[in-house]
Amino acid sequence: ALMLPGNSLPKESPIALLLTTSLFIIYNLAYDIKDGIDNASHVGGLLSGFIIGLMLSPTLNAPDYPAARRANLIIILLVFSLGIYLAYTFVPDAVARYEGVMKQFAANEKVAMKAYRNPKGLTDYQWKRQLRDNGIDRWNDNLALLVSLDGLPEPLASRLNQLSHYCVLRRSVCRLRINSISQNTSQYEEQIRNTNLEIEALLMDLRKDRGKEL
Repeated sequence: ALMLPGNSLPKESPIALLLTTSLFIIYNLAYDIKDGIDNASHVGGLLSGFIIGLMLSPTLNAPDYPAARRANLIIILLVFSLGIYLAYTFVPDAVARYEGVMKQFAANEKVAMKAYRNPKGLTDYQWKRQLRDNGIDRWNDNLALLVSLDGLPEPLASRLNQLSHYCVLRRSVCRLRINSISQNTSQYEEQIRNTNLEIEALLMDLRKDRGKEL
């Protein structure tokens, strides 16, 4: 903003420097997109900085009026403080919603995974009931939790799709295990093993995506 013609900075070759800076900004945003990085905060910072520069430029061009410059800074601070307050008050916080649901998701997952591991002393009937009540039902609960988060922005929306698929696979393993116990057969073992391999691959993808965001 301060490089625009007629503003305070720079005094020499403003057009050339403005062009160079613009190309630098475009390159960085494009590079982040290529790597799958969410540019929302970068674009927000770019726009905020541009607006602040525009608001600062009138008093920067009037160095003989320090009081006006201080007043301008106070106005800028108040405007952006009000904007942040309104954003946090009236705009739904997608990340906070997501993190809140994920806590319940993790609690359900812990119970479901424990139900799948057959503790010593359980009869086949008790294990099957445990797989239904604490396994399948918990994965269904997690699917319902994910549906409640419909409308989240990227990359959270894509992760919800992956987590939904994860729940479906886990639920499928529970059902296959129930069939195996009921029929007293090992014919489902290969299908269970292949489904677990698919789950492991999905978990690796989720960890990679999480690492990119961090």
